[in-house]
Amino acid sequence: MRMIRWLLVLVIICLAGCASGPVVQEADGSKFQGITKQVGLNAVRGLEIDENAEWEFVQWRNEHAIYVIERSTTENTLLQYDLYTGDRQPLFTTEGAISSVTYNRLSQSFAIYYSEDPMRSYLMIATLEGEQIRLWETSAYDLFVAWSPFNADQMVVSTFQRDWTADTFLWSIKDDTRVPLQVPSPFLYWLFSDTLTYMDTTALQWNLLSLESLAPEPISKNVLDIKQLGPYTVALERTNEGKKRSLYKQGSFVFSTSLPSGVSRLSPMDLAIQQERMYIVENDMLVVYSLTDGSLIRQLPIQASTEKLTVSPKASWAILHSYNEAYIVRLASGEAKPLY
Repeated sequence: MRMIRWLLVLVIICLAGCASGPVVQEADGSKFQGITKQVGLNAVRGLEIDENAEWEFVQWRNEHAIYVIERSTTENTLLQYDLYTGDRQPLFTTEGAISSVTYNRLSQSFAIYYSEDPMRSYLMIATLEGEQIRLWETSAYDLFVAWSPFNADQMVVSTFQRDWTADTFLWSIKDDTRVPLQVPSPFLYWLFSDTLTYMDTTALQWNLLSLESLAPEPISKNVLDIKQLGPYTVALERTNEGKKRSLYKQGSFVFSTSLPSGVSRLSPMDLAIQQERMYIVENDMLVVYSLTDGSLIRQLPIQASTEKLTVSPKASWAILHSYNEAYIVRLASGEAKPLY
């Protein structure tokens, strides 16, 4: 009888807990009833796949919401999608084409590059609600945007013509002023609030560019590829000892890892800076390294063609994405499933 009483007590406790459901407080103040802190992969709702629509992942909003572009036969829409509830919040819609969207976490705003017709394109700065802050019309065939993580009023813009010649300038969004930048590469990134970084593909050299002097300063030579991830730069370098993947923090060397001689470009990667983790796609594995010394932490098998890797702000999830295809990975367990 005593055993039966204990079993009844446990059942009652279990039923009470299930009925109430835990409430999770997110960093942005939002609450979700019935969702545990360790959310399993089954709780994630994928985007509906439609033969008349295509999806493109833009960026994480937080641990449970993402920004995506939906391209249908009639219109393109930038929307916020909740991975747990499936709620969709349209932010900007055009009957033309959205080519790219850049999200600035500092100002919580977007740079949306879109076109209404083949001859008219626009770069619009908009709030999270899709309200226009600044609109710039351009006849460029394509463009590249590097938004300052230090000052949301500044971004570097490179416009491309159909022959892929480029013009690069520093744009002050608030007063709509542009300062031309004469650099051998249109792909510049922010290292400090007053310093840009880029790779000279002709000289195979990684340089810094001071916005005060506008004079390039070489950091490393024999560089085949670079990726800028926040304050960190990852460089694929060719040395006398072979090829290496080197990590620099704000221009200062941290560590390097030897790579096979056949490697010609860096693999998809991302960083979780607060967790001191580096995530790299290598040989059908999602490999986790220490950001402090490059030591191997773990390897997660993946089965997805990946062009980009984006880790969520608190490193709970990673999205492996290429054109019109994405997989979401729960980093605690290595479980994965298609997102769209």
